[in-house]
Amino acid sequence: MKQVETQIVPASSKEDVLRSVQWANENNVPIYTNEKNLPSDEGIFIDISQWPATIDISPDDLTAVVSPSATPAQINEEAAKHGLMYPPDARGQKNMIADHLATNTGGPHELKYGATKDFVIGLEMVTPEGKPMRTGGRTIKNVTGYDVTKLIVGAEGAFGFITAATLKLVPKTPARCTLVATYNDVEDAARAAANVYGSAILPAKLALTASDELLVALDGHPKTVAAHVQMVKDMLDDVSMYEDDESLWDEYRAQKTGIDVSVAPSELTSFIEHNREITPFYGHAGSSVWHITVNAESADAPKTGPAAEDIMTAMKKSWDPNNIIQTKAGAER
Repeated sequence: MKQVETQIVPASSKEDVLRSVQWANENNVPIYTNEKNLPSDEGIFIDISQWPATIDISPDDLTAVVSPSATPAQINEEAAKHGLMYPPDARGQKNMIADHLATNTGGPHELKYGATKDFVIGLEMVTPEGKPMRTGGRTIKNVTGYDVTKLIVGAEGAFGFITAATLKLVPKTPARCTLVATYNDVEDAARAAANVYGSAILPAKLALTASDELLVALDGHPKTVAAHVQMVKDMLDDVSMYEDDESLWDEYRAQKTGIDVSVAPSELTSFIEHNREITPFYGHAGSSVWHITVNAESADAPKTGPAAEDIMTAMKKSWDPNNIIQTKAGAER
């Protein structure tokens, strides 16, 4: 294995990434996708922090082509100029979109709009062998075979380095607000959340806070929002309404991090009742699941079956025959 003089390799263009990955293959040097996992004696990390952020909005197509260094906050700022928005709103709105693509972040908006993967319709990337590649396109329906785009998003960089992404945008809703209901304990808040979740209303966001509050965000046509506000007030007690609600959700996303646990909606109240000792915790509803963050130092990660492990191992070997990309600390080569 070739010793490297500089382990942090800056990249500000697709060509920079291409050269770095090709060099790594030629010299059998591992590339770590997370700088924190980079050993002191081997490997490199490709740093794109100085890559200029570019955002190309196509209002007629409802799409945006962005560089990996652009942030969701920047994308939404540009999209808003055209009456559009990029819904995924996970923690780290000022972090690079590359981080969100690597982990398929969701956020509270996932309940109504979906996670990052649901808004990526095309990618430009460099494969682990140092070859340029494109997936998807600028239209929503653009594949007839395997949907490789969805495979790459959420793979933590195992299948290559994204150098551009085509994102789907949606019209910005004309009206929105957030209702806040406060409870004496988390069980009461969870029962109220279950009632809203199972109602005829589809909130834009639905979340429990560490201070036993229930947040219900509504958006859409003004008349629809007004009607849903009344329906939620009829279901909950002691409700406050905020039309300027961004600060509420900024506070929600800023809560202490912990271990994320996925809980089926039907099991939310029983999960909370049987885990009082790890309170305070908080969470939001997603696509057919509640994402609960518990105040714990560690937890057992969900395990996949041996058949699934075999498939994933075979896929990684097929994409990365030289085993150049390392997504975890201490990865075996």
